[in-house]
Parts: sequence; C-alpha cells; structure tokens
Amino acid sequence: MQQPPKLPLKILRFFCAEHRLEEIEGDLFEEFQDQVQSYGYSKARRLYYWTVIRSFRSYLFDYQSNSTHPLSFITMIRHYLKTAFRGMYKHKSFTAINILGLSLGLSCFILLSLFLTDVILKDNFIPNRANIYRLEVLNPLDFTDKYEARSHPDFGVILNRNYPQVENYLRINALNENMTISVRNGDKKEFYKQRGIEADTSFFSFFPFELSTGNQKTALLEKHSIIISESMATMLFGDEDPIGKMVYLPIREGAAYTVSGILKDIKQNSSLQFDYIVPNYIPFDIASGAYSLFANYLMFSPETDIKQITTGFNNTIKEAGAAKRLQNLKYRLTEFEEVKFDIQSTDNVVQTINKGTVALIAIVALLILILAVFNYINLTAARALQKGQEAGIRKIIGAGRGSFVFQFFTESLIFCIISMLISLLVLEISLPYFESILGPPLHYDYKSSFLFFLIYFGLIILLALLSALYPALLVSRFRFSEFLKGKAMSSTKGNMLKKGLVVFQFSISIILTLGAVMVQKQLRYIQNETLRYNPEEILIVERAVSSNLDDFKKSLIDIPEVSLSSLTSSPPGGENLYASGPIAELDIRGYYHQIDEDYIDMLKLKITEGANFDSKLTSDIDQGVIINETLANIIRSKNPMNLENPLSGQYSFLGIPTKIRGVIKDFHIGSFHNEIQPIALIYHDFTGYSGARVMIKVNTTNISETLAKIETKWNEFIPNSKFGVEFMDSKFDQLYTAETRLANIFKLFTVIALFISSLGLLGLIGFITESKIKEVGIRKVMGASVGQILFLFTGQVYKLILAACLVGVPVAYWLINRWLDNFAYKTSFSFDIVFIVVLFMFILTSLTIIFKSAKAARHNPVDALRSE
Repeated sequence: MQQPPKLPLKILRFFCAEHRLEEIEGDLFEEFQDQVQSYGYSKARRLYYWTVIRSFRSYLFDYQSNSTHPLSFITMIRHYLKTAFRGMYKHKSFTAINILGLSLGLSCFILLSLFLTDVILKDNFIPNRANIYRLEVLNPLDFTDKYEARSHPDFGVILNRNYPQVENYLRINALNENMTISVRNGDKKEFYKQRGIEADTSFFSFFPFELSTGNQKTALLEKHSIIISESMATMLFGDEDPIGKMVYLPIREGAAYTVSGILKDIKQNSSLQFDYIVPNYIPFDIASGAYSLFANYLMFSPETDIKQITTGFNNTIKEAGAAKRLQNLKYRLTEFEEVKFDIQSTDNVVQTINKGTVALIAIVALLILILAVFNYINLTAARALQKGQEAGIRKIIGAGRGSFVFQFFTESLIFCIISMLISLLVLEISLPYFESILGPPLHYDYKSSFLFFLIYFGLIILLALLSALYPALLVSRFRFSEFLKGKAMSSTKGNMLKKGLVVFQFSISIILTLGAVMVQKQLRYIQNETLRYNPEEILIVERAVSSNLDDFKKSLIDIPEVSLSSLTSSPPGGENLYASGPIAELDIRGYYHQIDEDYIDMLKLKITEGANFDSKLTSDIDQGVIINETLANIIRSKNPMNLENPLSGQYSFLGIPTKIRGVIKDFHIGSFHNEIQPIALIYHDFTGYSGARVMIKVNTTNISETLAKIETKWNEFIPNSKFGVEFMDSKFDQLYTAETRLANIFKLFTVIALFISSLGLLGLIGFITESKIKEVGIRKVMGASVGQILFLFTGQVYKLILAACLVGVPVAYWLINRWLDNFAYKTSFSFDIVFIVVLFMFILTSLTIIFKSAKAARHNPVDALRSE
C-alpha cells in the first residue's frame, strides 16, 4: 500500500481543527489509493497535492474550546496579555515599583556600558595597533622597580637597524603641558595654551591621522615646520589660509615655525590628543652621555615572538657602544593596547586610564544590573504567590510548568519592554550629566548602532525569561489545597531563595556604600592630611624662560595681598623636576629640583637637620644641597665612605661633589600613587636667563583684583610669555582625575542602588502585610500595640539585613583594599565607618518598613477579619 506525501498532510494538520481532521485525512487517503491504481504513483502524488489544496474550507477552522491546535496559541497569548494588563492596572503600586526599579537599573547599566564600550573601542581606527609596541626600560639605579616609558632616543634607530622584525620606529615626545604658542598681531604677540608633540616623520605610518591640507610624508621634513589642527588654525588665523604662516614656540631658541599642514580635528576615540606636531630633528648618538628622553615606539612584523626578541635588546645596545650607564638597563615591550591602561609608566603622549578604575566601573555596572534583576524577580515571585487560586485551578485542569513559564514570560516581557523604553528615555536625558562626571563626551553613538539595539533587546528577552522561570517553578510546586488554605505565602518552598535575593540586594548596596565612603576618605587623605601647607592659597604661574624672573619675584612685594613668592623648577602637583641622575657613591638615581631660598618656607617644609639656603652666599657650590629623609636614610644605611656621620661627606650630585646642607622631612611633590623618591634640592637664584615657575602665596579674599595686579607685573617684566595661572590645589586635583571620577560614579550609583533596594523592600513589605492581614487583626483583638505589630514585620527583615552585612562587609573590605594597593600612601579601612554604614542601612530599612506597614498596624481588625 502506497503512502501519500507527508508535506501536504503536515500543512493540513496545522490548519485543520482537530475534531474534523480524522475524517478528512481518511477521505484523502482512500482517494489517494484509488488514484494510484488508476494513474500510477507519480501522478497520484501530484493529484494529492491539488486535492489537499482544494479541501481547504472555512469550516476547517472551526476550533473548539478544548482544542490544542497551534492556532489556539494566539488565543492563549491574548488571554495572558489581557490578564497581565488587568493585574498591572489593579496593583498600581506593585506595577510602579517594579517598572521604576527595573528601568533605573537598566538605565544605569547602559550608561556604564556605554563608557566601557568607549574605552574598548578607543584607538580602533589604528589598523596595525596590535603590532605597535612601546620600549620601556628599568634602571637598576632607580629607587623603585618602576619601568620608564621614555628612553634614549637612539634605541629605536639601533633596533630597527639590527632586527628585521622591526619594520619601523617612532620617537615621540609630549611638549610641556604649559607650552604656549603665539602669533604676531602687528607688534604684539598673542599667546595660546595648546597641547603639542614632537615626532619623527614616521608618525603618520604609526597613527593614521588625516590631514585636510598638506602631505603626510613631507609635512614634517623641514625642521621648523609645524602641523596644526583645524580648530587651532581657526583660532590663530580665522578664515585666512594658514599654510605658510608663522607661529612661535618657546622651544629650540624660541624659533619661528612655518605651518606646513592642517590636521583634521582628532576625535575622542583616540588616546593621542594634541593640537600641533613639530618634527624631531635633533640627532642623538647612543654613545653620547647627553640626551633627552623620548618615547620609543616600534612597529613589528606580524607573528613576531616578542618575548624572544626582547632578550636580545641588552646585548645589541652594548655592542653599539652605548654609554656605560645605559648598558645595565632592563627592557620590556608593552603592546599599544596596554599602554593606554598603564598609569605607572606614562609617556604623557598617550592619555591613560586606570585599568582598576575601568574594572571597578564594570563591577558597578554588573552589580546594578543584578540588583535590579533580582529585585524584579523577587517582587514577581511574591506577586505570583498571591495569585494562588488562579494557579491552583490551572493546575487542576492540567497546566504544567511550561504553561506557567510562558504565562510569566508574557507578563515579564511586558514589564521589561516598558522598562526598556523608559530606560532609553532616562538614558537620553541623563547622558549629558553622566558625561560631565566622566570628563570628555563619549564618542560611541549608540543611537546609530543597530548592534546596540539588537544586544539590548536580546538582553530584555533574556531578562524576561530568567525572571519568569523562578516564579513559574515556584508556583508549579504548590498543590491547589495549599493555595486554598493560604499556606502558599507562608510556605518554606522558595522562601530561602527569596530571602537569599534580599540578602544579595542589600549586600550589593553595602558594598557600594562602603566603596563610596572609602574613595572619598582616600581623596580627603590626599588633599588634607599630608600637606603641611594650604594649596588653595598658593598660585602657580606657568613656566616662563626669561632673564627677568628674579626681578618679577621682587616686584611682587609691592602687592599687599602677596605674602610670599618663590621661583622653582618644581612646584608640587605634577611630575616637574629639573633633572634626574645617578649619585655615584650610592649606586642609585636622585631626582633634582631647583629652588630658591623661599621654597621651603612657602611649602612649610620641616628641616630636621641643618639649615635652609642662604641667599647671601654667592656661589651655588657653597650652598650645597638639601636632601629629603628618604635619601638621607639611604646614605646612612649604605655609608659608602665609612664615615661616623654619613651625611657629613661630599657626594656626587649631577657629577659635582657637593656637601649636604640639610635634611627636610619627606613631602609629596607628585602623585600619591608613587612612593617618595630620593630628592635633592639645589639652590638657584634665577638671576640669569633661565626657566622657572613662580609660586605665589596670596590672600584669596579678593582674588580677581589680586590676579589683575600680578598680571600687570608679569606683563611689565616678562612680556614675551603668556601669563597663565592656577591654584596649586587644582594641580593636585588633576593628578587624581580617575579617583575623582570614580568617587562621583560611586556616589551617584550608590544612591540609585539604595533606592532600588528600598523599592524592592517596599514591595516585599507590602506583600507581607497583605499575607499577614488576618494575623494582624487577631493580634490587635488580643491587645497588641502598634509598636508590637511593627516589630512583627521588622524582626524578620532585620535578620536579612544583618546577614547582608555579614556578606557585604568582607567583600567590600577585600575590594577596597585591592583598590588602595594602587596608592603608595593610603588611608586605612576603618571599622567605625562600617558601623556607621550598617547603622544607616538599618535606619533606612526601618523607615521603609514603617512607611509601608504602619497603615496595616493601624487598620481596624474587624475589617481584616470580616474580609477573611
């Protein structure tokens, strides 16, 4: 007996009502057998297709109520949607709490994810960035094991010459951050503070920035050529064509530079941000002892074994006849993708971001999302148990877990889609404020990214499914009799998981709260507890090169608001130093700073031994040097001259045997991330042609008038340099931009996390009060007071908060200490703060409970018992 084709039969079974299907299938089968005998199997198959098509009639779609046909799926969905919207309308407070908590959590997660995406996609316009490495060196004379990002400028040349794997090299250096550029406007110069770099002609082979005017290959060939950005060209020359125009830089004899190219403005997705480029044309011989440090970038051929090639660098440099002090260096190569995360070894060319900060932001984003999801799942589960009669009836008529999962999935999907739309609206409104916290605007444009919306919608579907599974599995475990007897809400089934979710929610809130407090405490420690002077009263004038610096300083005495001034190469608040070099007898490197006689008094540095510099001494050699405690302790411990008093000997500072005039207590001149280095302060009177910064201690009562008086003096004595000034405390703040950003993020999202947790607790307390309405009524009839009724609700919640503290505090302790490890000088994790945070959590919980349960405690017990 021949069988009919299966495909038309499947189509028929899909559309046809079940109670008519058997009869029609039988008729079709008999007709097919007759046609096989009359026409053969092939023709019978074709006729069978046509017969099935002709058999479609409207009565075939007459589905009965008990039909399980696939098209009844539509009716089921309509039912689920109708009941979901009815439930949302009936329980308005539950709906508002759920949607508000979920949309807030999603908004925060997206905001932080956009920042992380921006970090990940940064520099993705550089095609060969995976083959670009920076050469870094470790000097055994250094006091620490920190690699330096800048090295001898001839290293790249030699390695390119000796290793075929090195396809190209680039020497690049950031010009001083206080560098000003000027143009002539008649007889007067106009000054502008801009970011610049000097680089080899291979720069555009490494970093393919585009020129709107000029040739990348030739624009940097002339030693006094300059490439400026489009915005800088507009600022300097307006609508005029800048090509061939002259600008002036206070480097290399203050030479005039000819504009040879216009650079398209750099977008924010680049780690290199600058306004102009000048060529690096000064030759350096590796055998020379005099050189300036440059960042050396190397372009390797693909599939180069980086570890193997690094081991040969030392021998190669030695064979090249390098200066003795370069032969014992250790080397490493850092991939360009990692350079932007290296805050320890920075070359000031690539803008870095702390990888720890990025990781913490990622953790905060994930915690906020988990908090919102768990909050939503917990509330949904509690709401599901209240619909006991419906669930019980559905179980009696045969509903399985799949049916419950689909029902809750439909309801969850409605909530999630509404929350998604609200979160996108919140995102659009809050993004400018969020960008102001993070710093520069985000480059990633989510609104034009199809992938973003695809991933986000996928996340919503996954979230709806996950949030549907738990309540569906929980409800399906109960028997109908348990719902009728009211045991579902008080049953232990799922109770541990529900309590676990509450504990997890408040653990996250405790971690974020402790994190926010400790970040602020560390910043206060940096700003207040270690500086002996008031940086908010000290002005720092930008570096200038002039022979009138000392005259300018003396003229400040005429300004009543100025109490003290000092000239120096190295004001605190940045990596400013005059020079660094070995102290031969000690086999270490020292860091040298030029100061005048007022520097120590200006910063209120404590002299523990010896005396301050004396301006009456005419010879700098007679002045000697003043060293910090760190260097003094090294001299005492090594005592290379075997002296009874090691500090009484003369040591080679910058190659000149010099006596030690005094010792000052250690002080911070740079970032607290780094340990205090061996420092030698060298006296300089700044009477000749030299460069220096000016520190001015002022009365800040009428600061604008005081600044105007100082600027007048500046223009009188140093007219060829721009007057730029900032307070010292702002310079310190710039050292901790990442920490300040992290503190702001913690503050904002900790408040949001606490709000979401409180919303969840508010909803849960609402369900608990509804489930205990009869018990409350009986207790009130028996004489229970309002306080006793409130304790009924608070007692079980307090246990959960205590458990959350036991979980959250150790985790916060571990995470915060890992973050504090980034600082050489740091505050401690104090448990008095833990006590305050825990007390705050209990107070917040109590207020939430009282707000929701006080009405139930005051409710008339007669009404409660009557409703039962």
